[in-house]
Amino acid sequence: MVTCPRKPDIVESMPHDPSDRPVPTVVPDSDAAVGEAAPLFVAVAAEDDILDTALCTLVEAWGHRAGILRPDADHSRSGRPADESGTVIIVRSTRRLMEVRQHLRLRKAIIVGLGVRADDPRGIDLANTGRAPAELAAYLTSVADRLPHQSVRVRLTDRERQILTTYALGATMPETAKRHHIAESTVREHYRRVTQRYADAGKPIGNKAQLLLRLMSDGWVRPREILHAAG
Repeated sequence: MVTCPRKPDIVESMPHDPSDRPVPTVVPDSDAAVGEAAPLFVAVAAEDDILDTALCTLVEAWGHRAGILRPDADHSRSGRPADESGTVIIVRSTRRLMEVRQHLRLRKAIIVGLGVRADDPRGIDLANTGRAPAELAAYLTSVADRLPHQSVRVRLTDRERQILTTYALGATMPETAKRHHIAESTVREHYRRVTQRYADAGKPIGNKAQLLLRLMSDGWVRPREILHAAG
């Protein structure tokens, strides 16, 4: 399994600061350096064309974790067992469909056929038309909603993560503002927006320690950053 290369998220764009972008308040949890794995993993069966990465990027923009799958290769690097119930595989050719069906570790995966008939009773077959993205997004949402014990991850922009990580790891508001070359009021606005998203997700934040714990549980603060701050 090859994880999808990270691309700028064209869906996220935030007012007030050119580097900030509006994001959904809550999305299904995605893969994180710290915390629980996503309930829904979407694998794109590789066809070695531009759509492999494009589909990955699109799926990740919807809040799911995505990766490129080669059924005939070792995919243990995905960080998530492929035979769990939260795995969806998108296939675009009969050849890949047959490989997926013959792979023992993929026996529990849900198959989505895009431009090909998969005939998976749990999955869906989509014509490769302009309506496919909306139909696929709606289907993935319905699958995630049906999964038990779904965890949610609060989304942060890159700029929000940078600023609030600095603050959560011990810097004061003025120190954070100076380090990121912004006004202290901007730091407070970032803090207000992010803590409101956590509150909306049922994860209230009352102080800096709770903020750090929330950021760690969602994978926004990595262990090496904590060690660096401590040093």
